[in-house]
Amino acid sequence: MTYSPASCATASCLTFFGMGADLQQLLLITACIFSAMVFNAMSWKVEVEFLLLIIGICAWRRNVSMKAKAELLKNRTGQRTARDLDYVPLNPIGCTPEVQPQRPKECWQPSIMPVRPAEFQAVGWEDQVKELLEQVRRTPASEETLARLGEVVKRAVVPVIPEAQIVVCANGNPARGKAYGMAVPDISVVLNVSHDALQKSIGECFMQGQARGRFAPRPDKLLKFSIRMCTNQLVAAGFKFRRSAFGSDEPKVILLVPALPELFNERISMEFYVNSNVPIRTEAIARNFSGVEPRVEELILLVRRWSRDRGIAHTAKGHLPPCAWNLLVVFFLQVGVESGPVVPAFSEEGFARQQKVSVDSVATLLKDFIRFYATDFNFEKEAVSVRLARRGPPQVAMQKRLVSEEGHPEFGPVIEDPFEASQNVAHTVTSRAMERLREEFQRAHHLCSANASLAEFLELWSPAMTQESGSA
Repeated sequence: MTYSPASCATASCLTFFGMGADLQQLLLITACIFSAMVFNAMSWKVEVEFLLLIIGICAWRRNVSMKAKAELLKNRTGQRTARDLDYVPLNPIGCTPEVQPQRPKECWQPSIMPVRPAEFQAVGWEDQVKELLEQVRRTPASEETLARLGEVVKRAVVPVIPEAQIVVCANGNPARGKAYGMAVPDISVVLNVSHDALQKSIGECFMQGQARGRFAPRPDKLLKFSIRMCTNQLVAAGFKFRRSAFGSDEPKVILLVPALPELFNERISMEFYVNSNVPIRTEAIARNFSGVEPRVEELILLVRRWSRDRGIAHTAKGHLPPCAWNLLVVFFLQVGVESGPVVPAFSEEGFARQQKVSVDSVATLLKDFIRFYATDFNFEKEAVSVRLARRGPPQVAMQKRLVSEEGHPEFGPVIEDPFEASQNVAHTVTSRAMERLREEFQRAHHLCSANASLAEFLELWSPAMTQESGSA
């Protein structure tokens, strides 16, 4: 009994296609069979034994690969097993398709350690606002603590980046920001270093064998790798890694600050950036306008505390970033106060003090802020520009079209970056986040109209617990 080279090659291809062999394996096997048959290197019995051996080896390799893939899927989704992969249908040419793990649906469960809501000794809106400001306002002691935090971070990263300069930015007193402080940190630490020095430091780490892989000196890769390298140093110094956000416009990591006597009594979270100007500009907006009118910083503290407690300040979920909240407050004080503008238009050269300013308390301004954005301002048809300090339609190039879950198209908010007028700091906002923003402004406006207390106004938001999520 003899076999032609064509029949052997055809049979082998069909066999291994059915078993899911890849193209390289098929080419290798076909080449071996052709060479053996052409040169009569083996008899047909030896050829059959050779084919059976190759089939057995490939079957074993495929079985091992399937088990490894099933284990990976099981770890990611907790649903599929190795037995499930035996029933994955083959595609038309016989190759097993790549199985994409299903992303589990987001579900909410009761927290094991619930965050504490705001508690006040005072009674009444005005007095409670004053009490809250005393708690969250930055003090000389908190400034010293932040300076020491910068020194601790610098000592940790200097061994790998000797030219590092550390800037610590904070919203209020970070030691008093309890609710949702892990998701929305009050502290932002920025490492500033020149591009050449950063590239040199990372290159030295590669030469010393401290990093694996190929070094790619592209700016985005360089930035992300430097954050990873600094994170390793900070974790070794006692910081705890929480999560990373490398997919955002400004890559960063969230870390827990160690509970040290010279820092904080308990662990609090912080953001860590490399060569980012967003946290610095965010703080500059608050401080520069506060130099003209002290109530600016106080209103920013109150608004950002409200946005965080009500769950609309988490940028990773598509909500407004901190810089956008600062700009909303400043824009309201420019165009939304009935008695006239409180602060002038933004200027990088300096500010001219207003001749006529409102005498309303910051507690009253907080209610007016809610009323302005709940009933008067249209996020879809108007732009926020503290540089122009006047109301008007947004530039078409800065608008972002959103599609709601029901399929209704709409335009997202336009909040102009005063440092770069062509940039929209709210371009990452999602349709669901806009829906939540409107809901919270309407809720807050209803409470303010009903003369509710500040404790009720700052009641911690929690998602509706459905039967599915509750049992998940």
